[in-house]
Amino acid sequence: MRATMKALKAGSPVTEATCKNYDLSSAVMPMVSGLPGPSDGLKPYHVVLGRGVQNYTCASATATPTPKGAVATLYNISCAAAMDSTDRNNLTASMVPAAYEYPESSSGPLPQFNNPMFNISGHHYFSDDKTPTFNLVMKQTGPPPTNAEIPLSNYGIYFANVSSKAVAAPTLGDESTSRAGEAAVQWLKLSVTSPAPAPYKVMVEDQKSAKEIFRVNTVGGNANAGDCANHADGKQFSVPYAAEYWFWG
Repeated sequence: MRATMKALKAGSPVTEATCKNYDLSSAVMPMVSGLPGPSDGLKPYHVVLGRGVQNYTCASATATPTPKGAVATLYNISCAAAMDSTDRNNLTASMVPAAYEYPESSSGPLPQFNNPMFNISGHHYFSDDKTPTFNLVMKQTGPPPTNAEIPLSNYGIYFANVSSKAVAAPTLGDESTSRAGEAAVQWLKLSVTSPAPAPYKVMVEDQKSAKEIFRVNTVGGNANAGDCANHADGKQFSVPYAAEYWFWG
């Protein structure tokens, strides 16, 4: 049975009071054999839950699906990750499969969380086929007549190297699978490209401290050869996924 968010809806330890001064310095990121750890000297900077889709295309009905990037909304779960390291309640691990169960959303906190602490930190997408991008700058349009943008949060904008370190997702029962027992998408270690690769640029105010990005606790997102039977026209198709992303700097 997949995890639910009942604990976060009623009596959740993640509140405005408990999250006021959370400390990520001792947070423990999930790891799996074969995945290199963070480089020496780096500390957890920000932790998000990504909920979105992995994209694919097929060259023929019998081909293996070709990855074509991803799109996801990123929710701030840094406070929950910090709590994981103190009371071992494994909050973040339960949040990922719960988020996977809910249809993709980009308009506000996921309804299961029912908690204002899990605000949107930003969005993940590919700027081109080789450039995974994490935009953690949130703004809203101000009132007329100027309609000037109002900053909400800023954890930086990052372009990563697609030549990542990747390992198969561990077998964790149905919490790490999507359809008919399929394995989830791989766990990854990404290196931030600095300065930003041409032709992209990052404004000074959006240059923050993250140097490495990890994708862990993945659920769903894998396409299989059978999918190409229905997508032989070469058009892009999507497979839902959820995952934790840890930013280290």
